[in-house]
Amino acid sequence: MPCRVGVTTIPSHRRGAWEKRVIGLRNWKQSPAGSKAEALQEAKSKKNGCMESHKRGTCHGHPGGGDPDNGKWYVYEFDYVRERR
Repeated sequence: MPCRVGVTTIPSHRRGAWEKRVIGLRNWKQSPAGSKAEALQEAKSKKNGCMESHKRGTCHGHPGGGDPDNGKWYVYEFDYVRERR
């Protein structure tokens, strides 16, 4: 099962977007990370851990966009079955 790691300032919106894009979203986790730089560093670490736990290198991540100084950043991760076509 692939996993996904990312950063966002609004976790509920990001989760809703992913629920529309993937099938079988499960194990959603989010944690506050402070600045965007801190969030990106934590996401990189989580992505490496995700790849190790899945043993297939199937963890996807993207640094995301947005204003680095815009509010509080969160790191999220989840598993899913596959992306919708």
